[in-house]
Amino acid sequence: MKFKALRRLGLVICMSSIALITSGCGTTQPQVTYYNMADTRSLPREGVTDVFSMDQADITVKIPEGTRPENSNPLFGLMREMTVTDGANRPPPTPKKAESAPTPKQAEQPPKIDSPKPAFSVTASVSEAPNFRVGFLEANDFQRTTKLSVTKRENTELVASIGTETTDNLKASITKVGGLITAAVTVLAASGEVKCASHEFLISTAEPTKEIAPCIAYKLEEVPKDAIKFNDIPWGKPVSNFYYSACRNLTVTISTSDAQQSFKLKVPDPNYVQSVRLPFKGSIKKHSICGVSTVTDAQGNPTNSVEALTELLKQISSIREATQANSK
Repeated sequence: MKFKALRRLGLVICMSSIALITSGCGTTQPQVTYYNMADTRSLPREGVTDVFSMDQADITVKIPEGTRPENSNPLFGLMREMTVTDGANRPPPTPKKAESAPTPKQAEQPPKIDSPKPAFSVTASVSEAPNFRVGFLEANDFQRTTKLSVTKRENTELVASIGTETTDNLKASITKVGGLITAAVTVLAASGEVKCASHEFLISTAEPTKEIAPCIAYKLEEVPKDAIKFNDIPWGKPVSNFYYSACRNLTVTISTSDAQQSFKLKVPDPNYVQSVRLPFKGSIKKHSICGVSTVTDAQGNPTNSVEALTELLKQISSIREATQANSK
């Protein structure tokens, strides 16, 4: 009876182990649990590993005091002066008085060049979205040990890059902070008078189309098909994704007395998020304004669970042989 009970116990333990192993068959994925820092009641008692903010876009529209002259070639004025004063068309020099030397005022002055006026410009820069802060904890269990390393832009909670390494039971693989966090689009000003000053504003999804001033309006295009609302992130559940502010197309239109200029940009919207899979080992690098790139240094071994199961079957065989020997 003693040996039968021992055998049953061994088989129960082995079958339970098989269930655990087979439930995790396939490639081991890194996992992270996210928390909405605004929902203080749902935060874990032990705290979070780190916190980062979603990106939001700050748009600056600069309006010049005037527009370019009718001919925008800065050499035009010089060429016009040369046509009048060069070669056979040069007027005869004024006779100089013998009794006096030429004064500086009488010296020939260089031709005057018409300088072009400053152009319109629309600039998108990234800042922290204060109401969209995310905390996270790495998921560590019998299947995996996940290490997540976050590099932030200096003096901000904005993510520059994420480094991951997953052990089948992530060391930091962090990319350097790349580029500036500002991107500008500039075109020449249209002819005509502009009756408004420069502006700086934030994009709001509550008003996807808005007139900022009598001559400035913007339109935020549709949300990407793969985006979800920020509040729909699976808070408090282990996931294998990294979430970032959704990239949306923005059109800013500047109107003058006789024309319009349109500027197209991609900007981050923290009200919606897109996601990418966390690499088994590698990094995710944020772009300067919107979007991410993933670099994978290694892949998980899909045979790890099979190897563990093979070893367990050997242990079952050993237990069976031992119980049979003891029962004789």
